[in-house]
Amino acid sequence: MSILVNFRMSEHLKTAFDNISVAKQIPKSYIINTLVEQFVRDEAPKIIRDKENARALVGKTTAFDKSYEEENDKGMPSVFLSSGNNGW
Repeated sequence: MSILVNFRMSEHLKTAFDNISVAKQIPKSYIINTLVEQFVRDEAPKIIRDKENARALVGKTTAFDKSYEEENDKGMPSVFLSSGNNGW
């Protein structure tokens, strides 16, 4: 299954792309699909690794060990919600 994708490109880049496609006798869709596929293959593992590293960092720090409810009394609103000296 394929899907139509539209995007903007500068005129000089489009002209150069057209010329290369004609000279190499390669369809533009093939070139774009190949480039996007390679980009996805390169970037997807990096994103997964970044998420794993972030989870590892959060697990090692004490600042994130307590949940929001543990940090704040459940009966009292947070400081940023307080409207005055009455504690609420």
